[in-house]
Amino acid sequence: MDYICHPSYYKIKELGCKNELKIATAFYVYIELCEDRRLWDVEYKYESELDLIYFTAKKCKNTPTNLYIPWPANNKIQPRIFENIQNKLNCTHFTLVVKSGEGTSVFVVVNRGMKKPLAPHEVVEKREERKRKLLLERDIKRNSRNLYELAKSNDEENN
Repeated sequence: MDYICHPSYYKIKELGCKNELKIATAFYVYIELCEDRRLWDVEYKYESELDLIYFTAKKCKNTPTNLYIPWPANNKIQPRIFENIQNKLNCTHFTLVVKSGEGTSVFVVVNRGMKKPLAPHEVVEKREERKRKLLLERDIKRNSRNLYELAKSNDEENN
C-alpha cells in the first residue's frame, strides 16, 4: 500500500497496528469521515490490547464526541468483540463503520446490552405465551362484570 501518499495514511500506519487491511480500512474511513461526512475534530487512535484503530469525532462543532470503529467487511463480527471494545474504551455506544472492498460503507450504532437473538423454538414459545396471555386477558375482560358481581356477593355474605 505504499502507493498511497496521503500524510494521514502514514500517521495511521505509525500508530502501531501491523495489519495492512485494518490500516487501509481505517484510512478510507478516515477520509470518509473528514471529506464525505464532514465531521469535526476527527482524531485517529490505536488501542494496542485490542489491536484496534478507531476515531473520535463530532457531528457538529458543539456536539459530544463519538467513537467510530472501522471494520473490514470480510472480518467476523461477534458480540464478544463489541463488549471488549466497549469495556476497554469505556463507552456505552460506538459507530461501527463496516467498509467493503469496493468502497461501500455501512454505519451501524452499537449499544451496550446487546443480546443474542432467541432460538427458533424460543420464539415459538414466546409467541404461544403471548397468545395465551392475550386470550386470558380477553376472557377476564369479557367476564369482568360477572367477576365483579361474584366478588360483591361474596363480600356481602362475609359481612
